Order: sequence, then structure tokens, then C-alpha cells
Amino acid sequence: CQFFEAHGTGTPAGDPQEAEAISSAFFAGAELSDEEPLAVGSVKTIIGHTEGTAGLAGLLKASLAVQHGVIPPNMLFENLNPRIAPFYQNLRILREPQSWPAIKPGLPRRASVNSFGFGGTNAHIIVEEYKPSEKESQRMISDNGSTFGLPIVFSARTGKSLKKLMESMLDHINENPSLDVLDLVSTLLRNQSVLPLRYPISGHTKESITAALSVAAREFKVTTGSDSKTASGDKASILGIFTGQGAQYPGMMRGLLSTVPYVQEVIADLDHSLQALPSEYRPSWTLHDQFLLEDDSSNVLQAAYSQPLCCATQVVLVRMLAAAGIKFTTVVGHSSGEIACAYATGLISASQAIRVAYLRGLASQFAGLDRGEGAMMAAGISFEDARELCELEAFEGCICVAASNAPDSTTIAGDKESILQVQDILADESKFSRVLRVDKAYHSHHMQPCATPYKDALVACGCAVADGIPETSVAWYSSVHTGTKMSANNVTADYWTENLLNPVMFMQALEEAAMVHQPNVAVEVGCHPALKAPTLSTLKGIGFDDFPYTGCMRRDEADLTAFAEALGYLWQRFTILEPADVEMYISTVCGKKPRNISKLLPTHPWDHSKVYWSESRTVKNFLHGPRPHLLLGSPTTFSTSLVLQWRNMFRVKDHDWMQGHGLQGQALFPAAGFIIMAMEAGIIAAENRPVQLVEVFDTSIDKVIIFEDETSAAEVVTTAKVLVESSNATRITLGFTIDCCLSKEAKLSTSAQGRVVVTLGLPSPSVLPAVSAHHPHMNDLDIDYFYRELDALGYCYEGSYRCISEMRRADGKSAGTLPNFRLNDGPDPLLLHPATLDLSFQTIMGAYSHPGDKRLRSLYVPVHVDRIAVAPGVSKTAPIVSNKLHFSTANTYDKGDFFAGCVDTTDDSADRIPIFSVENLVLKPLSPPTASEDHLAFTTTFWGPFLPDKLLDDPELWATEEDKRIMPIIERIVYSYIKKFLADLTAEDRANGTAPQKSYIHWYDNVMADVAAGRHHWWEKSWENDTPEYIEQLCQDRLSTGPGWGYGKQIVDQIAHRFQSMDILEVGGGTAGATRSILSIPQLGFNSYTFTDISPAFFEKARQEFTAHQDRMEFQKLDISQSPEAQGFKAHSYDLVLASSVLHATPNLDETMKNVKYLLRPGGYAVILEATHKDHTRVGYLFGLFPDWWAGR
Repeated sequence: CQFFEAHGTGTPAGDPQEAEAISSAFFAGAELSDEEPLAVGSVKTIIGHTEGTAGLAGLLKASLAVQHGVIPPNMLFENLNPRIAPFYQNLRILREPQSWPAIKPGLPRRASVNSFGFGGTNAHIIVEEYKPSEKESQRMISDNGSTFGLPIVFSARTGKSLKKLMESMLDHINENPSLDVLDLVSTLLRNQSVLPLRYPISGHTKESITAALSVAAREFKVTTGSDSKTASGDKASILGIFTGQGAQYPGMMRGLLSTVPYVQEVIADLDHSLQALPSEYRPSWTLHDQFLLEDDSSNVLQAAYSQPLCCATQVVLVRMLAAAGIKFTTVVGHSSGEIACAYATGLISASQAIRVAYLRGLASQFAGLDRGEGAMMAAGISFEDARELCELEAFEGCICVAASNAPDSTTIAGDKESILQVQDILADESKFSRVLRVDKAYHSHHMQPCATPYKDALVACGCAVADGIPETSVAWYSSVHTGTKMSANNVTADYWTENLLNPVMFMQALEEAAMVHQPNVAVEVGCHPALKAPTLSTLKGIGFDDFPYTGCMRRDEADLTAFAEALGYLWQRFTILEPADVEMYISTVCGKKPRNISKLLPTHPWDHSKVYWSESRTVKNFLHGPRPHLLLGSPTTFSTSLVLQWRNMFRVKDHDWMQGHGLQGQALFPAAGFIIMAMEAGIIAAENRPVQLVEVFDTSIDKVIIFEDETSAAEVVTTAKVLVESSNATRITLGFTIDCCLSKEAKLSTSAQGRVVVTLGLPSPSVLPAVSAHHPHMNDLDIDYFYRELDALGYCYEGSYRCISEMRRADGKSAGTLPNFRLNDGPDPLLLHPATLDLSFQTIMGAYSHPGDKRLRSLYVPVHVDRIAVAPGVSKTAPIVSNKLHFSTANTYDKGDFFAGCVDTTDDSADRIPIFSVENLVLKPLSPPTASEDHLAFTTTFWGPFLPDKLLDDPELWATEEDKRIMPIIERIVYSYIKKFLADLTAEDRANGTAPQKSYIHWYDNVMADVAAGRHHWWEKSWENDTPEYIEQLCQDRLSTGPGWGYGKQIVDQIAHRFQSMDILEVGGGTAGATRSILSIPQLGFNSYTFTDISPAFFEKARQEFTAHQDRMEFQKLDISQSPEAQGFKAHSYDLVLASSVLHATPNLDETMKNVKYLLRPGGYAVILEATHKDHTRVGYLFGLFPDWWAGR
């Protein structure tokens, strides 16, 4: 014993006693043994005490240790029990794995297993290594190289398991060089479960098997199953095809004969039959020797040898197929192949079959004695075409149709010279032809001299009548006599003679056999499947498409490999090679009894990807569905891919976020909760795809959910139906309804409904538009006063719903900050906390009414909202960055019956990233207002004109008679100045001027040219000069724009009358001509006026002139040709933009107008004044001196 598996419970009393017993048993009386110390261990240090199975656990450990030659260590051993020390000198407790100790030759590995139990167990087991006998070892070493023609088969339920099985088997073969492949083959065939997916591997040696298995394992495609087949489970109905002469080749049968003793026995029996012939017919050679001849000395192509060699091959194959349990349903032979057909059906014996074939070859020596050399040729033409070809005058009597192989394949035989001529003809017609490798023209007139000698020889040698069974279950259809099903009475010397002479009607016999017996697979018995193509072509012509076909041997493949491939082909598709068949084959063919090595082979690799446990959809959703959503609840069983539905039960006491929201003393489910539930449904519909924006449109709130107390419950069902998913998968539109059933109700009714639009894409901080700057002139609002007013009306806001941080307001506007709460649904935050959204709704009331102004006279509740948009990527992370949001609110309707408003929110960062926006939230009274709630208004209604198209009809702005008189004079003055200027201008002045100066001079030249040509609208040569005083007055009053800002003033007056709180920006204020005109409008209602110019030099004078408006005016530098954003202006901040004679003097008008649009709010106005009459020379004369005048060329 080299290892002792102790009971080893680790108890202070038990272990010393066991150690003493081991020492006494193995080392009695020895102080220190000369042998290596005995390794002692216990499986309990690894798996603990397993009570009643402790002994079995120790046995398993010892068995594995012996098998693998490794003694496993003990765990957690640190210090030896002092009571064990006296017995430890010859024992060792291992802490590391150790190879098995060296043992004397002839002795096995041996281990002892000790076990004692509280229940009475008292056992000791000795485990020894199994060592095969010397005879068996020699067999394993010498005989491990042949499969004896059996395939290695693999079977599994899935392609994944099949591939893993082949890979593990390949590793096993490589790791076990002494593996007997017959043991492996027989174990897999007899003991492996045959599962639906099958894959055979063929080979004749261990090396060829390894190579084939390596290729199969590497190239096998799990998804397609590669070449694996799912067997139909049908019984094979086999059509036997027996090859005639012409397919033989040197070396055929050599592998079988040299490897398989059974084949040697069969060939010896056939040789014995031939050697028993009368002396005049007896061959001087043996089949055995002829099969083993090298290629260059082989006689297989000579008829005298090839006929018996081919027949012997077929006899061997029939015997091997029969040994494997392969039975034919029907058989058809081609030419001499009918001899083997007769043997396969049992009508003649193997002895008679080999004699008939041998005598046929012997008689063929008389072929063509009077006609010269003969030949045969396969032709790709029909039987009728071939017959017509042979009946041509040039070939009549020289060739004939020897065989009808298929609808488009025949064999022609006769004189070799004529055969070669026919081959040329067919080649010219691009038709297939091939001269066969035979030295006789079988089935032609060449064989006529052979007939009598052949028949006489058959009679003399005992082959005149069949010597087999009289009747057979295998149907053999004659290819000599069409339509004849052969019996023993038909098998005579006359029939074999006709077989030699008559045409082979193979196609007709094959059709008959197939139509009558309906086979499902064909097996060609011969040295090569030469008849595969004509057979499949014939069968396809009668409706047998994709017919399975295999051959028992192949010209380019080892004999045993080809035979194994044929068996594997059949096993893969049908129920064959049952364990009993394998036993019979092994006992008959292999000559030795293989071992069952099931326990040594790799275990089956189960494919666990397929789930066999079946659950209904309802049960699956209940047990394994997603966790309930905080707001939506659990998905219902009615949910589909296009209609999503959730159900939830709400009680105030279950949700902290609901507490503090109520009306008139009753808890109320917040309308903001409905909105967020719809948005969360949209997020779920996106199915974990990144969401860039969530929008709720046209949402109506039809019914509030009221809780009588904290314990009352409400059932809420949310349904979201996918209406549209964009073709490019970037947007999902859902219609949603939220139905509720209160505690005292019996059925659901709709509380809210609308649409959700989910835009897919990566989160972006700019997905929502930037928020405009707050109204600059707002008053602070006392938040406590605001909430006290709401309390007085009946609002019950507490906790999270009563904490707007600060608010400033002006008429119809409010701004300030509010908390940004975070509400988690498990590990993930919701898009928004309902309280945060509800607080934003409250700011609309702050914009509508100042506490104490009595505008808010009753309880108003949200009933509709046009749009609410949230950027999830920002809203979920904003509370982490800061717990504060900035809001900007504006009323959009406030006529008394209801009011509405919009809210924009941003985070608290320096960039003020938008978080969510509310568009046109409508609030209506909970109950209709009464006359007692009315109050007197401190306003007066003024009506003003709204006639922008009538401005030009104002006579006050028309040119007066004085204007008409003075304008030509002014133009005449300009003409004189220009004329003098050009006269004083030198060529050097023209050359050295700046670009604007050159443009100015060029313009002068063009004007003077127009005057000289009489094309100018105003100027004449007779004009005179005027006084300097008049020119100064002209410049101040009417020179630049005339009455233009009179028109501009009226336009602005009409706009300002409708919008009393506009933010106005003037571009290029300059000398404040337009500013002066605008600010002179009576009762001009504006919120702010931003005076800009490209040069700050104008600002100080403008401040002094407009001190009356200094609280609402700002002065800021602006170059409108450049980006306003880069100059500190916020986008869409102004309701009205003014520009007087300034935009034309910019380099690029397209960019300039884009910048103007950037400043305007949506729906804002731009009032622009520019002179369009190009012949008003007075303007260009003065302002052309400024370089910027020419910037807009």
C-alpha cells in the first residue's frame, strides 16, 4: 500500500487511535522503515464529514488517485497533534499533490480506505490499479491501427454539442497513444446514444482517423450543422447497384486483403473454388496473388483477370455489408455486375459466382478474332440517338449500342477504329465521350466467337443452373431482359451467355426496380461508384430528386476508409448499425473482441443553451419579469411589443414623494405624476437604447385621483401604444392613457391621455433650446406670502410641494429658483421628481397673480398641456451636480376663464443647461367662478390701429411742395462739389488713395458720366450752388432718410400697442435719430431698450439725451456683422430689433440677417429702414467718406 485514505474525522480521541492502528498494521515493531513513508490523508479536510456517505467519498478519492497516479494533499494542516507524533515516524500527511511513489516491477498501485461510522459502519477497502495481462497489452500495442471498415460516429442534439464532442474526442485520441481504435469505434457504435444530429468520421488507421477528425472539428459550423444530418428514423430500403467491368484499377482490394483476416478467408474460399475446376479450365494464378500485385505488374485491366477480380471484390463487399446487417431491398446489375447480383440475392453461391465471372473472362480471349481489336466508349447521348448513329452506313456492322445507362448516357462497342471515329463526331458536336479501360468490346458482335466456348465451359464447370436458394426476398431486375424479375429458374448458362452478348438495358431495369419498390437510398457495390451519375440521372427522371447515394469503394481512397464512409453514410440517415449488428460485424469481420471503454472516453458535452423548462407567458412575467416600476408598477399580461401596459396600486402612506400634495384637505395624486409616468413609459419603450429627448404632447388631465386618507388605495393602469416608429429608428411615437379606479369605484376610468415622442440618440446638453434672459425689471415676491395666499384658496401644499426657493415677477412673467429633487426607482433615478415638475407648474400661478391682487380667485388645476420636454441625459444627472434649478415662466393666456403659461428650467451651472420645458400648461378653476369672486380692475382699455399696410397713406409723411422744390437744389449742390472735387483731383491722388477712397472716386466718375449722357434722374449742368447754412439745415432734417422714420415710428407704435412689455434692441444707434423717434411715441410700453453701436463713442451723448428712460435702457457695443453670441448677447432675447440705414454697410448681408434672427425671439419683429433709390446722390456724397460705407459691396 502506497496511500492510506483514513477515516480522519479530526477529533482529539479518534485520530490518535487511527494513527496507532495504521502504524501497527503496516510498520509493526519497526522504529523506522527503510521504505518510503506511507502517505495518509482524509477527504474530510476537503469536503467535510458527509455522514453516511463518508466512506464512499473516501473510496472515490482513492480510486481517482490510483487512476491518475497522484496522491492529493490535505487542506488546512498546520500542526501535528502531539498524541499522533509517536506513530508519525513512518507516516506522512501531504500538504501538496505528490506523484505516486515508485513501486517494484509487476506490482500495482495500491491504496487502503478506512471507514468507521456512528451508525455501525466498520469497513476497510483495498483499491488496486488494473494492469492488463501481457497478452492483452501486446494486442493493444499491435492492433490499435485498424477500424476494420467501421466508422467513428458522433451524435448529439445540437451542433454546439456535436462540435465539442468531436473536439474532446480528438484531444482524447491524441493524449492516449495506446488507444485501440477498434475499441473506440465499437464503443461509440454500441454504447453511445443515437441522438437526432449525427456525424460519422471515416478512416482505416489511427492517423487517418485523427486527421479526418481534426478537419471535421475545425471546419464544423455550429449554426448550420455542417454536413451533419438529422436522421429520419426510417428503415433503410436499399437499392443495390452492382458495377460491371471498366471501373477496376490496380491496387483495388489490397488494403482489405492485407488488413482484414475475414477478407483473406473469403478470397481463399474463392481461390479454392477456382482451383477445383477441371484442369483445362483451372487458372494458373490465384485471386489473392493478383490482388497484391504492384501497380506496374497488375493484370487487372485484362479481361481474363479483371472479370474474376471484380466479382471477387463484390462478393467480399456483399459479405461485409451482410455482416453489418445491411440488407438489400432490390438490386440491379450492369453487365457482368449481374453475376454479383445473383450472389447478393442468394440465387447462386459465391463459388458459382466466381466461376461464372472467371469463365466469362476466359472466354473473352476469343473476342474479335475475326474483327481485329475491339473497344467500348461511354457517350453522352440517348439510347435512340446512339442506335441511329450505329445504323449509319459508315458504321453499320462495325459498332452497336452496348448499354443503355441513363436518359443521356449510353455505351457503344465494336471495332476500335470505328469507335475512335464516333468519338471525333461527338467531339465536333460538343457531346461527352470517353473510351473505357477495357480490352474487349463486350455486348457487341466481337463477343459472338465467345458465346459457344463460354456456354460449354459453364456447363462443364457446373454452372449451367443456379446452385443457391430457389426463392429470394431481394428483387433482382434483369438488365438483359427488360421487365424481368429474376428467379432461380432464370439463372442458366443461356442467361449468362446472353448477358455477354446482348445490350445492357440498365436504365430500364433501374426504373422498374425503383418504381416497384420505392427505395430511399442506393449503395453501389463495386470497386468504384462508376454508375452514380447515370443512376441519379435515371432516378431523377422518374421523380426521385436528391436521392441518397454512396459507394463501398473508391478509386482514390483506402479500401477500409471508403467502406467505413459508406456505412457512416447509411448510419447518418437511417436506423442501421444497431448494437446487435455491430456485434455481428465485429465477431465476423474483425476476428477479435474489443473492449468497452465508455468510462475512459470524454463525457457528453451537454448544450445548456436550450432551456427545457417551459413556463407560460403569465407565469414567466410573474416570476422573472422586471421589478415593478416605482410609478408604473408591474407589466400586465396584456402587454405586447406594440402595446405596453402596467398596473400599480397607490396609497399615500406607501410613497413619501406623494405626501404634501392636496386640495381642500384631501390628498391628491399630482398631475405632474401623470406626465412623468407617460415619459417613463416612453423610456421603457426605447428598450435600453440611448434616449436624447422625451416629449409629452397634447396631454389632457380628465380626472383627478383623490385619496380619502393615507390608507385608501387607487388602482392605476397605464397603457402606451406605439403609434409610429420612424424608418431610421430615431424616433418613437406612443399614444398613452392612464386609467384609474378609486377605492369606492367598480371600474376604470381615464385620468389622463396624450402622446409621448421619444427621440433616440446620445445625450446632448443642447437638445433643448437655450433659455432667454430673465425680464430685467422684476420685483421680488415673498414666497411665504405666496403660499399663504394659496392656502387661503384651498391648496394644501406641504413638504416637497411647498418649497419654491425664490421668485421674482413682473406682469405675466416670473423667474427664480426651485429645488431639484432626485427620486430613485431602485438603482436608477426617474427622469424628474414629480414635486420638481409640480413646483414649476406653481410658478405659472406666480406669473399670473401677485399675492393680494385677487386675480387668483379660486382653485385652479392643470387640465391640459401642449408639450413638456425633458432631456434625460441632463435631468437624471442634474440633481447630483446641484439641487437647484432656475426657472423662467411666462403666461400665454390670462382672460379670466382660465390661464396658461410656459416654463423653462436650467441647471445651476455656469452654462445654464436646459433641463425641461413646459409649453402652454392650461389651468382651469376646479369649480366655475361666481360673481361674488369678481373684483374691480385697475386698468383702462385703449384701442389702437393695426394697419401696417396703410402707413404710406399718411399725408403727414408725404413730400411737401417745399420738399419737392428743395431736393433738386440739394442735388445740384452735391453736383457742384463733385465736379470741383474731380477737377482738383490729380492722377497721383487717384493712384495713392485707399480702397474706400478709390471706390468713392469711382462712384463720382460713374455719376458724372451719367450726367454727361443725360441718364441721371436729378442732375443738370445748369445747377447752381447754395449757401452753407441751408446745407447744414438740410443735413439735420431731411438729407439722410427724409420722412423714413416717420413711417418706422408708426410701425413700432402699432407693434408696441399690442405688446406692452417688449425687450427692444437697436442696431447701429449712432447719433440716435431713430432712437429719438421711437422713444417719442406716447404711452410706449416696453420692458427694456438696448442701444447698440459698433463704436461706444455714441453712448455717452445718448445717455444724457435719454435720461428719462435710463432705468430701462442699456448701452452695449455690437458689431452686427459678427456673432452676437461671441459679443455677450444671448440668443432669442429680444421681441423687437430696429436697424436704421446700417445693415447695408456690412460685408455679408446673409450673415448679418442671420445675426439679427439670432437676437429675435420666435414670433418677434425686426423693423429695418434702408434707402433704396440709387439716384439720391446726396446720401452717398456725405457718407461715402466713411470707409464702412463701402463694406457691403
